[in-house]
Amino acid sequence: MKIIEINVHSTACIYGARRFAWSSANFFQKEGFMNINFKKNCKLLSGYQKVIEYDNIFEVLEDLEKKYFFYCNSRPPAWIVIDEDIFEAVGIGNGYCKLMPMSKDPHLYRGQTKDYGLCIPAIYRSSSNDEVEYFINRLRSIEFELILKKHPAVIELNNTKILNCRIQVDFLGLAQHYGLSTDCLDITNNFYIAAFFACCKYDKNADRFIPKTDSKEGIIYYISPIIMGDYNNFDIVGLQPFPRSAEQKAFRYKLNKGDDFAKKSFVQKLIFSQTSEGTDYIYRKFDNGNKLFPYDFLKNKVDEIKKTKIFSKKAFLETYERFRFTKPKVYYQNKLKNKKIVFKENTNLCFNSEETKELDKLWKERRGNFFKNIGFRRVRYPD
Repeated sequence: MKIIEINVHSTACIYGARRFAWSSANFFQKEGFMNINFKKNCKLLSGYQKVIEYDNIFEVLEDLEKKYFFYCNSRPPAWIVIDEDIFEAVGIGNGYCKLMPMSKDPHLYRGQTKDYGLCIPAIYRSSSNDEVEYFINRLRSIEFELILKKHPAVIELNNTKILNCRIQVDFLGLAQHYGLSTDCLDITNNFYIAAFFACCKYDKNADRFIPKTDSKEGIIYYISPIIMGDYNNFDIVGLQPFPRSAEQKAFRYKLNKGDDFAKKSFVQKLIFSQTSEGTDYIYRKFDNGNKLFPYDFLKNKVDEIKKTKIFSKKAFLETYERFRFTKPKVYYQNKLKNKKIVFKENTNLCFNSEETKELDKLWKERRGNFFKNIGFRRVRYPD
């Protein structure tokens, strides 16, 4: 076999890779290599259904493993070699790239411990529909972004090029992954990671995820690669200078107010009954959640941002202008003042000199592994 490295360096490579998976599957079906019994025994390959029900998470995983095996083995004589331990530099235009988690499976996933009917981002879940609360949530994300721009790792990456493209830090994706309310949903290209979020819930008191025991069902959203054609809403989070999004093989999908992700044509629901054996298995698989949520200093900073009532004036102006709020600035200033929110030129949220020194040290320890995780797809040809 000849193996040739290729630099697939454009946004189109994402969609091309997914189309490649479909075309290779069609190739094997035409050539008669597809086992008909195998297909019948896998609900996900036996015909489209909007909702598929399973007895437990093990049955879901078995079906997903079969489907994964199908895609891994559905390759024509020349095919792309994908290393699932690397993140591929993908050009996104304007001289920037993002670092995408690689997978042999073209599908994506989202896990929840319950089917809430609507599947919507956190920023739209408030029953009060309060515009001021919406403004505050946006304000927290912007303050988070302004603070991160002064992080030593972010500064370095903004000046680091891969194939003449700077690495773009996804501030919105990071805000989402570290628990701030945004207009995005987390999705992943790893179904075991989705299973974790379908079987484990966040416990505020313990400040960690624990196995879900008080729910009759769990759900995994099975997402067609067609989602990647939605250029305006789908995006890569992937490898970032902070560990959480990489461990979770992260992507994100943005929704407008009133949109329901579950109703999208590219989404199927895999609903299963929760069992203690299933939740314990998934919980242990990810070291009680520690593999997906490794400790890092950024979490502490986000906790401060969630609690604070003191924001920078720059964050207020950026929030007002970026999200195109229609009422006069003074309207929001007065409303926020009524909620005891204060604006200053500088806040205590910014990294102080000691924190910056410590962050610089931590980044220097991690940066070697960070860059080692960046790679490219290759193409294999038969001899």
